[in-house]
Amino acid sequence: SLSETVGYYVQGGPSIVSPDGAESDTVFSGKAGASVAATEQLSIYGEVSFATGANGADNGYGTKAGATFRF
Repeated sequence: SLSETVGYYVQGGPSIVSPDGAESDTVFSGKAGASVAATEQLSIYGEVSFATGANGADNGYGTKAGATFRF
């Protein structure tokens, strides 16, 4: 069934950023990802993430992709 081969997650919330020599700021960050079982031992995954800019900085974005092998 599909629920046995695909997994996913979503995470979000506030984050406190405290750089050296600057004031702390609270930003919002989040990420979402999924994994797919290619075989019984191999899974493929991907993730996208973001964080709003602290102290007037630009927003940040990221991606991640990979594979997990179980033996």
